[in-house]
Amino acid sequence: MPPVSAVLNVVKFYNSTNSGQPGVVLKGTDGNDYVLFIDVSSGTPTIGIQLM
Repeated sequence: MPPVSAVLNVVKFYNSTNSGQPGVVLKGTDGNDYVLFIDVSSGTPTIGIQLM
C-alpha cells in the first residue's frame, strides 16, 4: 500500500461558540482545556483549536 500524506498548513483558533465540538480534549499550559479537531468546512482540511 503506498503511503498517504495529508498537508495541513493552517491552524485556526475558533471562539468558544460551539461547546459541543467533537475532538481531542487537551489541557493547555495555561491550565485551560482545549479541543483540537479537523475542520473541513472550507473544503480544505485545517486543524482547529477551541477553548472549552
